[in-house]
Amino acid sequence: MRARITARPAYRCAVCGKGRSTARVLDTGHGARWLDLCLSHGLAVLEPSLRMPTTTEGILADLREVVAEVAAETGRTPDVRLWTDETGWQDMPMDDQNRYHVTLILDGRPARHGWWAVETVAREKFTLWVSECSGKTGSSVILADEHTGVVLTTWPQQP
Repeated sequence: MRARITARPAYRCAVCGKGRSTARVLDTGHGARWLDLCLSHGLAVLEPSLRMPTTTEGILADLREVVAEVAAETGRTPDVRLWTDETGWQDMPMDDQNRYHVTLILDGRPARHGWWAVETVAREKFTLWVSECSGKTGSSVILADEHTGVVLTTWPQQP
């Protein structure tokens, strides 16, 4: 693969003909064939990771999680600006999106927090955090609705 990518002269993107920066092998049914793509076309056909968010809400939820971690470590909430094709640049509100709160507890102490505006996204994070800490003794995960004060679910299940 490295020899293909670094070959000189460079192979061209099979879609647009520009210089290529990715290469992969495809099974065409008639044997394996090289497919050379530029960065843009390579990213366009890249399969997302199972853990990678694929919706705008999921991406923003991940960004909010990182901002919360930075704020916890530094004591300062960074200013975050968001670009979308529809609205252009806008300040990303961090405080009005905090309805669903997920807490990871390790050895009896909160180890990680996350807040999300969309319950389904918060439940996805809850499930991810459970899978990350399952098997660790003394760990638990809690999902709560901050507006109503109701605990929606916990892991491990409480009797």
